[in-house]
Amino acid sequence: MKRRNGNNSERADVGPLTIKKVKLTGKVRKGSFEHRFERRRYLNQLVNEFQTTESMEAKQQVVANLANFAYDPYNYHFFQEIGVIPLFLAELTVNRNETLVEFSMGGICNCAADTRIQKEILKNNGLPIIKRHAQSDSGNTTLSCITTLISFLDSDLELKDTILSDDFQSRLMQLAEHGDKRVKNVSQILLEDLR
Repeated sequence: MKRRNGNNSERADVGPLTIKKVKLTGKVRKGSFEHRFERRRYLNQLVNEFQTTESMEAKQQVVANLANFAYDPYNYHFFQEIGVIPLFLAELTVNRNETLVEFSMGGICNCAADTRIQKEILKNNGLPIIKRHAQSDSGNTTLSCITTLISFLDSDLELKDTILSDDFQSRLMQLAEHGDKRVKNVSQILLEDLR
C-alpha cells in the first residue's frame, strides 16, 4: 500500500517495515551531491531498519534490497561507510535462517569483483566464512559462494593458497558432480582456476 505525502515522495508500507521512497526529479542527476546524499541516506536507513526490527520478514526484505544494491559499483563506497559487508558477513556467521543466509551470500557475490570490497571482506576475516557456505543445502547459496571465490581468484590479491586447502578441494570435487548444473559448472570452473 502506498500513501502520498504532501511533498514529492511516497511511503511504502511493507508490514512492520516502512521506508520512505524518495522520488528523484529531473533536477537531481546521478552522481550529483543530492543524489549521493539521498542514496547514502536510503542505504543507511535500510541498515538501521535491519538492526532495529524484530520481524524476520522485514530483515529478509532489507537484506534482499541491500543485495540488489550490491550490483551497482556506485554503491560500494556507501557500503563501506555504513557497514553493509560486515552486516552480510555477520548474517553468514550467526544466522540459521536460510533465506537471510542466501540473500547475504548473494549480496557479497554481487559486489565481490570489486577489489575494495574484497579487501574489506579479508579485513573482516570473511574468506573462511564464505568458504564454509560451499557446504550449504541451498543451491543458490552454494552458487553465490563459489562465484564469489572465482571473483577473488580473478583479482590481483593472490589468494589461491588461501582458498585452496585439501578439505576444500575435496568439497569442490563433490560439487563438480552436483545435481544442480549451475553449481556443477561454477565448481568445475573454480577447480580449473585453482590448478
